[in-house]
Amino acid sequence: IFDLAKRDADGYYTRHFWSCGPDAVSDALNEFNVYKSRTTISKQIQDNSNIWRNLLTLIHKTGGDISCPHEIITVCKQYGYTVLPIRDIHKLDATKDIALVLISSGIASGWHWVCFPVVTDIENFYGDSTMIHRIFILKDINIKSG
Repeated sequence: IFDLAKRDADGYYTRHFWSCGPDAVSDALNEFNVYKSRTTISKQIQDNSNIWRNLLTLIHKTGGDISCPHEIITVCKQYGYTVLPIRDIHKLDATKDIALVLISSGIASGWHWVCFPVVTDIENFYGDSTMIHRIFILKDINIKSG
């Protein structure tokens, strides 16, 4: 307890650079042929602030890993994507859908963001204890000129 998260010289939680939220967003952007580093995405997420991350890091450094759904949605919108929530994982089509999915191995443990179709067997990610909490399909709304 009281194992505080470290920040870099600019005030960013460095653990967050390698956490699953920025990683899943990076994977999703890669599916659209947009290449951004996890560190860049992490900084954008952290710039949107999260009171829970800030409070939890006072207790333990792993609080610095957290990316909440509203932060993931905001950063995806900043890149020009519409974010559509759905409830049924079976409605995802690996040939046309790109989605960010928040899963866990239980209510209080193992929370993790993954990108579909990079990860396809999401329902079994944690075996029988896998719980799916949020599913967000990304749609490209960027208008590209020819």
